Amino acid sequence: MVRDLADAYDNSVLYSDWFVKQIIEQARRLQVPASVTFVPDHGEASPYLDGGAVGHDGAVYVAAEFKIPAFVWINTAYRSAHPEKVAAIEANASKEIRTHDVFFTLADLMDITWPGADPTRSFASEHFVPDATKEHLARGALIERP
Repeated sequence: MVRDLADAYDNSVLYSDWFVKQIIEQARRLQVPASVTFVPDHGEASPYLDGGAVGHDGAVYVAAEFKIPAFVWINTAYRSAHPEKVAAIEANASKEIRTHDVFFTLADLMDITWPGADPTRSFASEHFVPDATKEHLARGALIERP
């Protein structure tokens, strides 16, 4: 049973990697600025790595459910057109990024602005400030960060 879960998870990651690669390869060929942003909505607990916990949204949360991989891939045309955003992303790469920063970052990457837009929420901005709160909302309840 556990082996089946591990195989299913591995296969889903393999397929996701293949799918994202197809998108990046298309964006790579574009002569106009383009970026690809990948942010899963949650991580998964592994019975092999997380003390027997499996999946996500269980009774007890493990760090793997909150610490998720994410990336921004940028083509050559975007790098030429927006070197300041590329530099900011690289400078902010080691900082904690929360999912509520993604909206502001995507808007920033596309040069979308509005009254009251907050550049401190975009990790494509030199003004980015990581959210230092220790809180997560899970199943409608506030819980401590793992």
